[in-house]
Amino acid sequence: MDAYDVTRHLLDDIASWKDSLDKYGSSYDGIRINLDAVDVLVRSIIHNATTISDAGAMLAYDMVDLLDTISTTEAPSSRLIEKTEKRLAMLKRTCDNMIRDSNKCGENFGHIHDRLKNIERDLDERGCDIDRDIQRLRDEKENQQSWISCFVSLIKRLGIIFVAVAAFFTWLGGESIAEKFTRLYSWMNDSDRDRITSQLESLCQERDTLLGISGGVTKSASAVSEITDWWRIVRDELVRLEGSSAGGQLPWGSIPETAYSMNDWKSLQQRFEEYSRRMSSSADAGRSSSSERPPEYEAAAN
Repeated sequence: MDAYDVTRHLLDDIASWKDSLDKYGSSYDGIRINLDAVDVLVRSIIHNATTISDAGAMLAYDMVDLLDTISTTEAPSSRLIEKTEKRLAMLKRTCDNMIRDSNKCGENFGHIHDRLKNIERDLDERGCDIDRDIQRLRDEKENQQSWISCFVSLIKRLGIIFVAVAAFFTWLGGESIAEKFTRLYSWMNDSDRDRITSQLESLCQERDTLLGISGGVTKSASAVSEITDWWRIVRDELVRLEGSSAGGQLPWGSIPETAYSMNDWKSLQQRFEEYSRRMSSSADAGRSSSSERPPEYEAAAN
């Protein structure tokens, strides 16, 4: 799965989760506001990533042209040498700007992780509320079986540890949550059992979605780190070429040795252009629904 697919899944998961919260009203406002903030931050990252990709495509095109000019000119004029030095300086500034924008993306990923932690805490509290409800109902019953306490502890752990979600579904052993709980909660009346079962099903689904979003954010952050390193490598190459030009040591009449060949740069240009196009289409996905957010959610990421 490439960065585009990861980003698209992020936006889809966020939109789907927000839609599912409509039935809960204001009781889920905390999660809803944090999800909206994550949505805003992801779209900001997509915008920066698109800008970075556009700049990468332009830089790759300029590098092909620059290397071609150097390799096909054996006796450059002083004017061409001066122009080449200015081009190298301009490309180096582009790298500096893209490193800055990439770092900004990294900062936004940090903000996203903070928001996801807020959501995790909200879900923890919701799990504790369910736990307290079960305890209350249990206290109202007589002669409760000892395994109920063990089950309540399991639910509590589900609200604290992400990894417990996978263990929980394994524990179900192929049964649906409703089927499992119907047996375990036989001491409850149908109304209470259905209500708690529904709450636990929602909680497990939300934790599973949160786990998926967190994984997607981690992958995207790793991709941003890699592209930041790439811009630094290119900048170092440009600094070296700039120094060679200033010292009159550019290999005019031959292709300068760089980290990437002319064919590499041509390929990079195409990849950047394709990536930019796909990221732009990803940003457009779900835009109409996000434009209908209440005003208080628009400021959520500020």
